[in-house]
Amino acid sequence: MLTMMGGFVLAAFSIAWSDGTYNDVIRAFTGNRLGSIQIHQKGYLDRPSLYKTIDNLDTIAGKLNRTEHITGWAPRLYAYGLGSVGERSTALRIIGIDPNRENRTTHFQNKLKEGVGFAGKTHHPVVLGAGLARQLSAKPGDELAIVSQGADGSIANDAYTVTGLVDSGDPNADRMDCYLRLSDAQELMVLPGQAHEIAITVDRLSRVGSVTARLRSTLSDTGLSVAPGRNLPHPFIEP
Repeated sequence: MLTMMGGFVLAAFSIAWSDGTYNDVIRAFTGNRLGSIQIHQKGYLDRPSLYKTIDNLDTIAGKLNRTEHITGWAPRLYAYGLGSVGERSTALRIIGIDPNRENRTTHFQNKLKEGVGFAGKTHHPVVLGAGLARQLSAKPGDELAIVSQGADGSIANDAYTVTGLVDSGDPNADRMDCYLRLSDAQELMVLPGQAHEIAITVDRLSRVGSVTARLRSTLSDTGLSVAPGRNLPHPFIEP
């Protein structure tokens, strides 16, 4: 009986420890980038496109702010382009973010390994993934020129000042990603007031399902899809 009791206690402890560790891993992964929940235009994840945008950000913001258990939300805009520093050039992924909201949602500022990021007053700042910075031999203070194609068919191009380098924990992403202020990315890509994704964090993993269901009901008339972050692929835009 003592052996059985001891085995039961050890098994219960082991299961509880494993479950807690698994939840910590999910919390760290979703909190670092994906978010607990994500919102996109319907069909975006099946076939990502520059034109499949979330257009009514102000209306959605009000609904998110009124939803219980949401601790943070951050809009993002994605695009591809060509980046150059001096004589070095490479393809890159443009990610437009709202720095304040991204800091509250995924602690973006904590990923900085060099520079000030978006905390300074630099006009047109850009933050580079550490791997991308190595490819371009870029450092804070350098000028990055970006060329892409705007949503209206025009040539999108502008110059930005490198203000920081980030290590997101994903080496593949850090070799491609450059971060602009959301307003600068919207201006560059001619997508005023628009985004491709909203990442959301909640206060407890156990509430992801109920908050997801509530948002689906709240946003049912907007043409948007709502899904838990752990079930989503890494977002990308087709060039």
